[in-house]
Amino acid sequence: MLDRALLSPEAIAYFNALPLDAQIALEKSNTSFRSLDDIQDYQQRMLSHVNDVLYKQLPEPAIPSNAALDPLDAD
Repeated sequence: MLDRALLSPEAIAYFNALPLDAQIALEKSNTSFRSLDDIQDYQQRMLSHVNDVLYKQLPEPAIPSNAALDPLDAD
């Protein structure tokens, strides 16, 4: 949980400069943040891979039928 009353002006400015998804994650977190270091540590540990995806490049599409494998079967 982000306690703005305990944060320094630098920590609040840093928080406001974060992308919206990171701000929401910090707001919804069960971890208490009381300093700029707390926010930066959490961001480094938990939010650095938030936008990663399983495939950077999609796998090759499956071949729909054997006709593509053997042109003689297509006749």
